[in-house]
Amino acid sequence: MTLIISLVVVLLTLCAAAVAGVNVRSTRLSKYELKRLANNGDTRALKEQYQETYRNELSAFLRLLSLLLLLGAVVTSLVYFGTGAGLAILLIVALVYMPIARLRFVTTLPQRYFEKHSPVLIDAIARSSVVRAILSAPRIAVSSESKIHSRDELLHVVEHSGAALSVTERDMLMHSLRFNERTVSELMVPRESIATVPKNELLGPLVLDDLHKTGHNRFPVIDRDLDSIIGILHLRDLLTLDSGKKTSTAEKAMDVRVEYIHASDTLRQALGAFLHHHHHLLIVVDKKGETVGLLTIEDVIEALFGRRLDDEFIPSRH
Repeated sequence: MTLIISLVVVLLTLCAAAVAGVNVRSTRLSKYELKRLANNGDTRALKEQYQETYRNELSAFLRLLSLLLLLGAVVTSLVYFGTGAGLAILLIVALVYMPIARLRFVTTLPQRYFEKHSPVLIDAIARSSVVRAILSAPRIAVSSESKIHSRDELLHVVEHSGAALSVTERDMLMHSLRFNERTVSELMVPRESIATVPKNELLGPLVLDDLHKTGHNRFPVIDRDLDSIIGILHLRDLLTLDSGKKTSTAEKAMDVRVEYIHASDTLRQALGAFLHHHHHLLIVVDKKGETVGLLTIEDVIEALFGRRLDDEFIPSRH
């Protein structure tokens, strides 16, 4: 008989620990997304939404069941083995109870059973106001509507958005979120890579052909060097020259408006400058006023949206 009672105590303790290890898992979705899917008839979302409504009651039920099983083990020990032995067993139970509850192999089957039959339990709770009153407890604050606390966290969320965003959409968002932090110096064409045209250069067919081959559409016109830019040459304005009707110098064909921006300015400031001056090319200078590069509106737009505009709108690089 002693062996049987001992087995009963052990079994009750194991059951109590197993029940204590069962989790009422919260939904993987935000409240908004859960409601949206449920309204669209998604059966899984409807089930999760229903469970979220009674999540606190389910947790209270599991705690109560575990406590009753544990109490059964304690009372059985005290009644059968006496006060001394019963207290010793109670101490042992108290020591092993929580470690057992953390063992995965102990809680796996109870967890599966609970998840399978939880709808029946939820229905019982929903139908009985008495049961809800018994199981009522302070609401557990579950932050399913997670707040974003920093730009880096938002970038992380977008980067790991999975199938919610297409590759193009994700790329556009990532570029847009990083746009304000980037500076002109990161994006500009460096001084040594700038293609220029001397002011006295004759714009004959050979010169125009060489300019076309660069793939650019706008060229700084210089007097002596890149620190003496006097205008911008636009190939689109030279179509008549390209057809051989006349020959002119770069100085006569150029646009005399030259706009500047500092290398340390942000791309947001650069975009504002493009919109304000209605210009597609900015000369980048350092603190000394020396030319260190150039910036085109195409490059800024690519940095903002993660893609270049179609050739239909802006046909070339600079």
